[in-house]
Amino acid sequence: DKGKVLIISGVHAREYAPPELVMRYATKLAESYDIDAEINWILEHTEIHLVFYVNPDGRDVAEKNPELYWRKNVNPGSKQ
Repeated sequence: DKGKVLIISGVHAREYAPPELVMRYATKLAESYDIDAEINWILEHTEIHLVFYVNPDGRDVAEKNPELYWRKNVNPGSKQ
């Protein structure tokens, strides 16, 4: 059995850097496969699941209205 990894980012609306870092990690894994022995080992022995944005609607509000300091999602009933 392979080990399993779940990496989640973009949980909070103003969490700008972590989704970018997870995307760069995914790119590194994809581009380095069959080139880097360590990456090969990781991918051959680990089931990796990446979630870039858990809260994309909140991120949209945070980017368009930085003065609100928005941190939640925009579901009905979600209050700051």
